[in-house]
Amino acid sequence: MIRTGLYESAGTVKQFVEDPNVKFLRAARTSFEFFRPLFLDLPFKVSRKSLDGNVYLKDKSAEEAFRLVKIELQFFHDLFFTKNPIQHRHRKLNAFLRGFYILSALSVLIVLSTQDHIGVSKRDITGVDIAVTYLLLVGAILLDVLGALLDLLSYWTMTEFGIAGGKLYKLYHWLAASRLRSIKSMAGTPKIAQYDWLKDFCSKRGIGIFSGLINLIDNNELRNKYRIISWVELEHYLEEFIYTGLKKERLNPSLSAQVLRIIDQDASLQPFLELGKGAREGMPTGLTRVIFIFHIATKLIYYNAVQMGQPVRSSSCRISNILSDYMLYLVLVHPTMLPKDFGDTTKESFVPDKNTPDTTAAIKLFTNGLLATNSSLTQVEDTEPNVLVGGLHVAQQLLALLDQFRYDYDGIWEIVSDIWMKMLIHAAKYCSWKEHALALRQGGELLTYVSLLSAHFGLSHYIEPS
Repeated sequence: MIRTGLYESAGTVKQFVEDPNVKFLRAARTSFEFFRPLFLDLPFKVSRKSLDGNVYLKDKSAEEAFRLVKIELQFFHDLFFTKNPIQHRHRKLNAFLRGFYILSALSVLIVLSTQDHIGVSKRDITGVDIAVTYLLLVGAILLDVLGALLDLLSYWTMTEFGIAGGKLYKLYHWLAASRLRSIKSMAGTPKIAQYDWLKDFCSKRGIGIFSGLINLIDNNELRNKYRIISWVELEHYLEEFIYTGLKKERLNPSLSAQVLRIIDQDASLQPFLELGKGAREGMPTGLTRVIFIFHIATKLIYYNAVQMGQPVRSSSCRISNILSDYMLYLVLVHPTMLPKDFGDTTKESFVPDKNTPDTTAAIKLFTNGLLATNSSLTQVEDTEPNVLVGGLHVAQQLLALLDQFRYDYDGIWEIVSDIWMKMLIHAAKYCSWKEHALALRQGGELLTYVSLLSAHFGLSHYIEPS
């Protein structure tokens, strides 16, 4: 059993400041210590009582939960990429050394300023040397002072500062007041990347003057990966949707296929969400393939609704498109962040090489033509039919609900958004944490936030409640 860092002796625990924001930081710090074993990619056991008592988000809103996770990830970022944990582990030594560096540089600056009184004239030294020396000394002092201020205002210091009274506490509280207030207004998550394969397929590739040189240097085709990617903010309604989905998953863990039971088309859509032989419980086999299929279906339904003049501004519609584009972005740009169940499905498996110049007209032509395709195309006798055919089949089945069961587009979007939410949660439960650690350099991905939230609810594959 791996220890989670919660079992320190009571003598090391201090009386912390009763400020609500400091309490919030303490909760994030406690969760950080609790979940440190996750990034080893090894399962660890923890009692259900300890999980519920220390990290379960029972009383927090979606906004507070995402903000808490963001602070936790900042602690993890410092642990992996900075020296902050070491400095705060040896606070007295760190304070002594930092003070020594500042006083040393300041002493040299004072000595340099009084050279005429110690037998060395400034006339014996060139003006350039004097200017460079002053610049280096002043820069060193400013950097050390700035480093000391950043240490004082860091989350590590604010969670450990235990002087509950006196002038020193008042001075520190005055210095940290604005930093503490910013916790309430800070954004919960980074922007979400979006990759629309249909828009990519139908858009014209630009040919620049330096395209040949770029292609020669860019061996990993990063330009093609990021060429059509856009970014959107994580709105409150999407935060609430994901958070509510995690709550429901904790109360009733289920397969993604359970979402489809609200309609009468189980039999036709079930094959795309079935568990494979030997697959882990609750883990759809070939998640990459499922993402491709449902992304195609989502885009066909969306552009069909646009062409039919149907409203596409409902929250369910926006959620479906945002999660669909984001999951495909992960598959194509960060595939190692997803669970290790990949096949050979890639963008090239279903997107032709040729691109059409007129994007809007091409999307309309492609959507209409594909949806009008004879249904016999979807019944290809193959052990693993083309994902484009699979996406078309799913889209046709969902659009058939409009006539067969008198659904409207909002009802269809609710089904699609629930499916995407389930797939996001499954990916978060079984992902590799090593790749999430590397992604913290760029602020982290939405999947990283959802993965840590799922750990708070005890849903992570690596947590074994006892």
